[in-house]
Amino acid sequence: MRQTYDAAGDENSIVFTRDQEATFLAFRDAIEQAIAARHSPVPAAAPAPAPTVLDQIAQLAGLRDAGVLTAEEFDVKKAELLSRL
Repeated sequence: MRQTYDAAGDENSIVFTRDQEATFLAFRDAIEQAIAARHSPVPAAAPAPAPTVLDQIAQLAGLRDAGVLTAEEFDVKKAELLSRL
């Protein structure tokens, strides 16, 4: 005995007319893209760029000016950083 299938009665089917086909296909594509986007891994944020030697010296100068570092400590660290160039 042959089994018949009634798409209009199936809760998982969508019935549309030929005039509605383009709209349905665009809607289907948008749904599939949204599903794919939810399952795609989120790219990791790029790490912040490392400060340059000159940036580090400027930071140290700020610490020296604020009284956190002595002039001697600043000079030692500055010479160390400049030797990397």
